[in-house]
Order: sequence, then structure tokens, then C-alpha cells
Amino acid sequence: MKDALVKDNGAAAQTAAKGIQAAIAKLNNEQLDAVQGKLWKEYQRKLAFDAEHIAGITENEHKREHFVTLSKNMYVLMKSVKPEAPVYYQHCPMYRDGKGANWLSTQKKIENPYLGQSMATCGSIVETIH
Repeated sequence: MKDALVKDNGAAAQTAAKGIQAAIAKLNNEQLDAVQGKLWKEYQRKLAFDAEHIAGITENEHKREHFVTLSKNMYVLMKSVKPEAPVYYQHCPMYRDGKGANWLSTQKKIENPYLGQSMATCGSIVETIH
């Protein structure tokens, strides 16, 4: 989804959101330890809410607003899971008139989903999760 928003490709972001919806529906607590299961129970509905909105709306800026909260919630879960490969928590200081926003990426290279093609390299790595 991040890559689609970087490219200002709303249709691809919608497709990615539908993939997230399917993944959310498939995951169950039996695959998680007790702490992860508790977090999943708390965040599953929040992730589904944002994925549903991103999948159902056409305006990229509105998709990005939901991507902000989707990213915040995914960050909490990623910290709990401790992925095998590094995941980078990145920050754009300019989004929303300087309020900024974060996102997750599997790449160190900054590709900003909030400012799209206009400022695709704006941002920095805040944290590496592994």
C-alpha cells in the first residue's frame, strides 16, 4: 500500500487494502502468543476499519489520512512480533502542514507515501524494528 501511495496510484492502494482485509480475516489468535493475541484482539478492528476505508474511497488524500492511523496501529503490532527482517519506521515532517506522520517500510530508502511523487524522498528513519 505504501508503494502505491508513493506513486499516487489510488487503484493499487485500494487493491493493497483489500489484501490487508483478507489477511486480517485469516489471522487468528492461535498463531500468536498470549501477549500478541491480546494486542491483536485490541488492534484487529482498528486495522480493519482503516483498510476498509482505503479500499472503498477514491481520493488519495483521504486514503493517506487512513494510512496514518493504519501505520500507527501496525507499528504497535510489529514491535510485538519482532520481525525476522528489519522493518523501518519512517517519518515525514511536512505532512499535514508540519504535523508529520509515520509509516512502515521494508526498505531503508525513503519513499514517502504522504507527499507522493511531489516529494517522494522527504523523510527519515525513526526506528528499525527487528
